[in-house]
Amino acid sequence: VPFTGDWPAGQTMRLAAQLAESLINEEQQILPGYNLKHVFHDDKCDASRNSQIVLAEMSAKDTYIALGGTGCSQACAATASVASSIRLPFLSYECSSDFDPKLSDTNTYPHLTRMGTVTTPVTDVIKKMGDEFGWSHIIIISEI
Repeated sequence: VPFTGDWPAGQTMRLAAQLAESLINEEQQILPGYNLKHVFHDDKCDASRNSQIVLAEMSAKDTYIALGGTGCSQACAATASVASSIRLPFLSYECSSDFDPKLSDTNTYPHLTRMGTVTTPVTDVIKKMGDEFGWSHIIIISEI
């Protein structure tokens, strides 16, 4: 997950993953008899670094059953390619198709499942709100 780099959302992603892991392990309803254990690395939103991390981990351990994380589309695409070649499912917390529509192609990325937020309709909603209220200017303030 990206703790540093272009989009350092890793802290939030890690917290959500740890919460889900705890619930799944405690309740034993989704994977009865099994416990999940996350391993976190800083991919820095860098596709090459992400691929290197995945390949190094896979060569060091044979206990991985899936890959998760990655929030940046380029790193997501690279990880999805690696995941496909080693036949592991890959769950992404973001990797919105807004930035890379090819990520929606299940033939290209058969093992990728994205749980991110699709933001394309947001601009339409903001425009409709502006039209509805007669606003001539809309300012969006966001923290990166």
